Amino acid sequence: MSQDDAMHQNLVTVETFSDQFQAELARQRLEQAGIPTYLNGEATTGAFVGLGRSFSTIKLEVREEDLERARELLAKPPPGMPPDVPGVSTGPEDQDEVEPEPDPDSTEALTARAWRAAVLGMLLFPPCLHVYSLWLIARVAARPDDISPEGTLKMYAALVLDGLILVAAAFIVRAMLY
Repeated sequence: MSQDDAMHQNLVTVETFSDQFQAELARQRLEQAGIPTYLNGEATTGAFVGLGRSFSTIKLEVREEDLERARELLAKPPPGMPPDVPGVSTGPEDQDEVEPEPDPDSTEALTARAWRAAVLGMLLFPPCLHVYSLWLIARVAARPDDISPEGTLKMYAALVLDGLILVAAAFIVRAMLY
């Protein structure tokens, strides 16, 4: 039995990654702290090449006696990393800075949805999505809120598209009936 085989027999998984880059970063952090590591697993791309991320399961393994120290090191942010780096939690204080999600029923959100419904309505279910778009525009018109110039443009553009499609649908129905 080689020394390499003996080392792999008493290894335990510290963390599992789906990204090769993140696994390498964690491995380097542990090895810089003097903890020998082993990455077990491969990135699998196959037919999914070009999708941006590979499908993988990569295990970062250490000796059993180094497990607790490795977990402690990986739980802390890397030294010299600023606290506002996305994806790195520095503790419970980060949870207080959660940005509220935008209101889906705000005037701006309704105008954006009306515009998307009008555009998609030309491709999918022409009269149905345009009726929905008109209903959203009516909701916006009934509100006392001010609309941004971009929202106003979206609302009028949706109104024009809806009108054109509904008039065309009316002519088609009329031609079919007479």
